[in-house]
Amino acid sequence: PIIEESPDINIIESPIIQEIETPVLFSITNEIIEANSLVEEEKYDEAIFIYEQVLINEPSNTYALNGKAYAYYLKSITMHLPGLFFESIDTYKQTLEKDADNINALVGIASSFVETKEYDQAIFYYRLALAVEPENSKKKNGLFSLWIKQGNEMVRYFYMDSANEFFDKVLEIDSNNTDALNAKAGSHIEWGKT
Repeated sequence: PIIEESPDINIIESPIIQEIETPVLFSITNEIIEANSLVEEEKYDEAIFIYEQVLINEPSNTYALNGKAYAYYLKSITMHLPGLFFESIDTYKQTLEKDADNINALVGIASSFVETKEYDQAIFYYRLALAVEPENSKKKNGLFSLWIKQGNEMVRYFYMDSANEFFDKVLEIDSNNTDALNAKAGSHIEWGKT
């Protein structure tokens, strides 16, 4: 719920910690809106600078933390700088320290771990995201594609039992998932070639 509104700032009550006597407030300022626009324009360094300036005054501002993490993530992809995924991961972790159920941070960190090929970590965070929003098909599809990807890797090395375990994880949640069904069928065909 919005507590206070003005032309240049919206302050939103945070549900982070119920026990705190004084509510924790985060603001979406014009600076954050400007930084978000810079990210869309692929001006990542400028955006990161603005997010960092907001964080000087509000170190717990999860909007600024998520924006900064996302800017690092996109910069890493568009400029082929894989080391920046770790900056993204570290920044998303800062958000999660402040708000463990922050869905954008959970999905963002999972996506960053996919890029660093740390699939177990990605699955861990996708599962946390699904626990927060169980019916969110985007999060389910992210998790499913990771399990299918891992299963296909197992097929490449002829670890068919392990491959089928990954495909079966998807099918336990969605028994009609065509990607998992096709991958499982393909693994049986591969197995027949050996």
